[in-house]
Amino acid sequence: MGGSEIPRGQIDRTALRDGLDEVAAAQRRATIAKSADSYISAFRSWIAFTELMEIHPFQPTVYDVSNWVAIMRKGSSAKTYVSSLRWLFRHHNASLSWDNAFLKQQLDGFDKATRTPKADFLYIDWSLAKKLVAFSYSRDRVEQAILYAVSAAVMPRLKNELLPLCWNRLDQHSRVVFDPENRHVKILLKSRKNRPEGDEIVRPCLCRGEKHPLCAVHALISYRHFRQFPAGYSGAIFSTSYTTFLRQLRADLKALEVPNSAKFGTKAFRRGTALEMANSGHSLAEILVAGGWKSSAFAHYLSSKDVDFEGLFRLIDKADEKDDPPEAGASAGIKRPRSS
Repeated sequence: MGGSEIPRGQIDRTALRDGLDEVAAAQRRATIAKSADSYISAFRSWIAFTELMEIHPFQPTVYDVSNWVAIMRKGSSAKTYVSSLRWLFRHHNASLSWDNAFLKQQLDGFDKATRTPKADFLYIDWSLAKKLVAFSYSRDRVEQAILYAVSAAVMPRLKNELLPLCWNRLDQHSRVVFDPENRHVKILLKSRKNRPEGDEIVRPCLCRGEKHPLCAVHALISYRHFRQFPAGYSGAIFSTSYTTFLRQLRADLKALEVPNSAKFGTKAFRRGTALEMANSGHSLAEILVAGGWKSSAFAHYLSSKDVDFEGLFRLIDKADEKDDPPEAGASAGIKRPRSS
């Protein structure tokens, strides 16, 4: 096809993304518009994926392409994306050395594989989160119950976002703001993993007539009343350490007879809420934005119905193993309140 040769070595991905308009026009001339749109989504996903994995977009190995299509839910989706990639490479006169027997075998066996979650792909959906909240309240572990509720509703990173959360110390870490009618809570963060300039997370009240166990608005309000913080207190909200929270989480899961309880981590809440959102019809882009998964921008261009979330989160974890950095509280100079 009449494309240009791709230079080896470094590549300007911004220019490449901008050049997709020209590629889109060529694709539309070559096929029907509906098909062209799906091809362009695949192109943009591939370019963002190679940036995430730090590989040259036109010099991948077969294993790079294999990792990309591994997040697809169905073999038909995987084959469509690979077909799109072949077109893009031919258009740019790039080598198709990755398109070999190994990839063909993977694609042919895609639908035959048993796509059941592996033991280490663990998540806490809202049904289980509600049980954890109720169980903690029944044991008078109020702070643990509140942490469970906020973890599920807000999708924060536990170590450096939720546990060091402050009522009003944005200069050090964070600030919590309720609207006058308590319909929303806004959490302002001085810095976030993928937004060092700061970020804000807004969550609505989930209560409809009666209190919702996972409503972040009323969980935080009720905890403020329960703890009876001194007037004007602006410091850290919680006193639980990461180690203590994780140990208690696993103990509670075991008490609730949840399989593999000892293998659960705090990311299980973020994964579970992401799955809840997907099942509720949210787009993949909305889900990734809600969880602050900026590093997975390659998936914004995919349809949630095409994506296997186990494969997606495995890829995110592989590319970003520092999703939960060391605890931030003591190092930030934030004095935690004593447990009551």
